[in-house]
Parts: sequence; structure tokens; C-alpha cells
Amino acid sequence: MAKLSDIAEEVGVSNKTVSLTLRGIKCASPEISRQIHAVSDRIGYVPSQAARDMRKSHSDFIGLLGNMVATTPHTVELIRGAQDEALAWSRRLLIGTIDKDSDAEREFLTMFKAHRVSGVVYATLSRQRISHKFEVPTENLVLANCGFADGSGRSILPDDEGGGQLQAAHLVGLGHRHIGVISLAASANATNLRLSGIRSVFAEHGIELESRFMKEGIEGPAETESYIAFEIAKEMLTAPDRPTAIICGNDRIALLTFCAAAELGLQVPSDLSLVGFDDFKTVTEGLRPELTTVKLPYYEMGRLAVQAVIKGATDQILEQVVPCELVERGSCGPPKLN
Repeated sequence: MAKLSDIAEEVGVSNKTVSLTLRGIKCASPEISRQIHAVSDRIGYVPSQAARDMRKSHSDFIGLLGNMVATTPHTVELIRGAQDEALAWSRRLLIGTIDKDSDAEREFLTMFKAHRVSGVVYATLSRQRISHKFEVPTENLVLANCGFADGSGRSILPDDEGGGQLQAAHLVGLGHRHIGVISLAASANATNLRLSGIRSVFAEHGIELESRFMKEGIEGPAETESYIAFEIAKEMLTAPDRPTAIICGNDRIALLTFCAAAELGLQVPSDLSLVGFDDFKTVTEGLRPELTTVKLPYYEMGRLAVQAVIKGATDQILEQVVPCELVERGSCGPPKLN
């Protein structure tokens, strides 16, 4: 491997002169500088990034600690957004993911400290409020898809309420007035926000959300939850005055509702319109017709979280909300005329 001393020996100058010249600091004659760069290019010398980092108070690394399974599509999108933003600022990302491993968090934070990261992004797969503290200065920490329970610190969160509004407004715009809702579990942080968005659109158009057509599609604690959306959907769809459309808490609930409708001989979207949430493409693009859904901004949350770390705590919004996006496909249409 080519070394800095190889250049110094060939040109006949000190290691320091070579180092300063390659860093763009003028310390030698134009001819000597030209020779140093020429030899460096010829032998393929690559400066040591570790040595560069040692000369600074912190490195160009940013740590990303994800409390999630690294192979899920949404996680990949968040990491991709963070990586793209880091590269745009000539920074590098150190990534660690934990999944029910209490020791992993401490080990990754120790690794981040060893690399003297300039800041840390802590991200979760599902929106939540967290109460535990990190061994990271608050001004160097940004949360993504989560926030502190006490409202302290900086966080990047999806606009779940706006997402619920998008679901409801799309169906109302198609002419639906008799709409059911199969939501996430009430214990999920996003549930009440999305329901609030749905209710606000319904209220604006004088639509009543009947309790018998507003059910949870998941039951049990988060660690052992089970989906009951298929049974709930069949119950709704066999009612004499069944809904002409159903808003689903996520795409998996929409898939189970789709299956329930098929078992009952109902066609989507001619007999029933469906709208999901998440844009989990295995479901949304795998169904026929494909599923209309609301896309969570994982990529943008990852990008903005890294940007917030780089810009620092000065004049930063404590809680930044990122809009969701309606992705229209084929599962929604106007209600069938009787």
C-alpha cells in the first residue's frame, strides 16, 4: 500500500510538507507541489481518514441507531434517506440496528463514541414515545419516527393525522358517505392521530362515524398482537347496511379486508372501496386491483434527521412533522348506485 513517506522520499521533502500540500495548504514551491501531486497520483496514495479525524474535535461520521429489524422495507427507506443526506454533506453513516437486544444499544453507542461521531439519529419502525435516556448529549441527538415522552429533544415525525385526512378525503371525494374504519390497535401511538384526521374530514362533510363500523383490526399487546381484521371485515360486510368503503389502519389490514370481501363475493372497487396505510409494496402492488394507500415518509424522515444533526441544535424546531402522501391505485371507486 502506498504511503505518505514514499512520496516524501521520492520528491526529497519531509512528510509534513507532503501532508500539508495534499491537504491544499501552500507550503512549498509550485514545482515541488506539482511533483508531490504527480507522485501521489502515480502510486495511488490514499490519505488516512482516521488520521484526518484525529486532528478534529469530531469525525465526519454520523451514527444511526435503529430500534427495528434492518431488512424490513420501511427501515431500508429510512436508512437510504439518511445515507443520501449524509453523502450530500460529505459525511459518512455508521449504522447499528437493535431488535429486543438490550446490550446492543450500549455496544453501538460505545462504537459511535470510539469513532467520535458528530451526532446520533435514533429511529424506530413504528411511531412511539420513548422515556429512556441515551448516553448522548441532547444537542447531538435527533429522533426519527419517535419522540421523547416528556417532549424534550429534537424529533422528526410523520403527519399521521394528515394521513388519516388523506384517506377520508379521497373516499369522500369519490362520493362515499357510508364508510367503515378498521384501525390499528388503540394502544398504537398513530391510531388516535389518524382517527382524528378521519373524523375531521367526516365532520366537514356531515358524515357520522358509527361505532359499529369503527373497529380495531388488531388485538393483544404489541409483542404478541394478532390480526383479527378478517373477522371484523366479514362482520361489517354482512351487515344489512354495510359500508361502501373501508379505511384500513395499515396495508395488512387492507389485505385481510380484501380477502373477506372476496370470500363474500364482493368485488373491489365496484362493490367495496379500500384504502390502506404504509405503502407496503408487497401488498399494495401485489393485490389486483392494486391498493390505494397512504405512504409514510420514511425516506424523508431519515433525510431530515441527518440534516438536523448536521445543522445542530441552534434554531431547530423541536418536533418536525413530515407530510404523508396518498398513492392512488385501483382499489377505490365511486359507490355503486342502488
